[in-house]
Amino acid sequence: PLYMQAILLANASGLNQELVDISGEAMGIYPDSIDIRFFRGIGLYEEEEYQALLDNFEGISMDGFSSEEYGSQSTMLLAEAYYRLDDYEKSDSIFEELIKKEPNNYMVLNNYSYYLAERGEKLEEAKQWSKKAIDNNPDNATFLDTYAWVLYRNGEYEEAEKYILLAMDKGGENDPEVNEHAGDIQLALNSLEMARAYYQKAIMVGGDREKLESKIIKLGE
Repeated sequence: PLYMQAILLANASGLNQELVDISGEAMGIYPDSIDIRFFRGIGLYEEEEYQALLDNFEGISMDGFSSEEYGSQSTMLLAEAYYRLDDYEKSDSIFEELIKKEPNNYMVLNNYSYYLAERGEKLEEAKQWSKKAIDNNPDNATFLDTYAWVLYRNGEYEEAEKYILLAMDKGGENDPEVNEHAGDIQLALNSLEMARAYYQKAIMVGGDREKLESKIIKLGE
């Protein structure tokens, strides 16, 4: 109980390295507690230790956690880790199995749709999944941004503009990625000054300055 209390406190406080350290120590004493592995997985993901995350869950049954939610989140962490290690085949397979098992897991629908849009793959499926996420979460700026990005990657620029503006209206106006996406959409619509304004805003709110300034220079060219 003391270890779990410390683990839960570290997790709630966002002390990710402490979460990794405490849960790792606890696993040495209680190696059969897969709930401890779940929280260690969260810490490893937040610390971007993706291979260690995969090792953490190796050989573990996702049905053995004390909570179904832990199993679901652990499976999603595996998919995310494989994606960040560029193993798209394994990542896609896990995401699609999760969607079959949990068709109303809107975070899974959103994240997988965004990753497919980034790669320009399965865009019609991504569009359907992302649309389902926003239909059930109409005030979620992140989900709206994803749908706008899927539409943009599908060449539906006017619809993309509609949803990126909704994303801003629902709280994404100071998100650097939302502003960068808005700039890309305006560029596709040949609204160069609007694109410039969004790129500049993205820099102001903490976006990747080098990449954004490169986009602004290309506008001038």
